[in-house]
Amino acid sequence: HPFLFPMAMGCLFPSVSAELWFMQHSFSTYEVMCRWPWELFVFVFLAVFLGGALAVSHLKYAYKLRILPSRLVEACLLSSMLILPYASNPNFHFHHWYASWMLGMHSNLPSWWSKATLAFLWGQYMNG
Repeated sequence: HPFLFPMAMGCLFPSVSAELWFMQHSFSTYEVMCRWPWELFVFVFLAVFLGGALAVSHLKYAYKLRILPSRLVEACLLSSMLILPYASNPNFHFHHWYASWMLGMHSNLPSWWSKATLAFLWGQYMNG
């Protein structure tokens, strides 16, 4: 089934990437400015680029299907219920499994790349 390969990759990615020497850094001002190696900057650039391209593709496809307003309302309501109440807490941590679960819910358009995105994200969610 075409859903299984991206899901398996999503399950493995957090565990495998945590073992890479350049990925063993946190996301804080000090770490980014003083300790991140150049390989981590390249990885983050590629991840942000790919994530942005997928987000724009989802928005454009939802616009084409004439469901963009309802999808935006859904995303805003979900964020306001599941993120905003906790975001002001200094101990708040937007863990990858939580982010993957939330983003995966919105990656359900009738295209192969949207289904692959959903499978990868929910694979990361299952990784926990």
